[in-house]
Amino acid sequence: MSSFIYNVAKARLAGGDLPWDTATLKVMLISTGYAGNADDANMDLAAAVEINGTGYTAGPGSTDRKTLASPTVTQDDVNNVAKLDANDPAAWSGLSTGESVVAAIVYQHVSDSDDTLNFPIAYLDDGGFPIADPVGNLSIVWNASGVVQVS
Repeated sequence: MSSFIYNVAKARLAGGDLPWDTATLKVMLISTGYAGNADDANMDLAAAVEINGTGYTAGPGSTDRKTLASPTVTQDDVNNVAKLDANDPAAWSGLSTGESVVAAIVYQHVSDSDDTLNFPIAYLDDGGFPIADPVGNLSIVWNASGVVQVS
């Protein structure tokens, strides 16, 4: 599979329901068992295979779902895209889950208790994924072109 932007995110961006630069955005890590469907309208299916174990606790209210700080939107006329970017998330430390990390999902965080109220934005599985049973620290460094680009 390759990285993509979820259809619900495209619609929410176009409709003004996803203000990238002011919304609460988070990133979570997922294991095997999720096919990454662009038609998913909320986070419940991906959350079912979120990694869980030493150094990472799954769940919508978990602090291991890292908040993306300083989100920005930049219009790039040369490449005809809008770059949606943010600071790199804080590293996960002390990981030892016994699970491979196959992707990261960036999402709009609305609820600490119900993933059906949280909206997926981007499924990211290139740039080093999968990571077989990470032990120790794990960092995500966003591409210089932004977290995602919208064309």
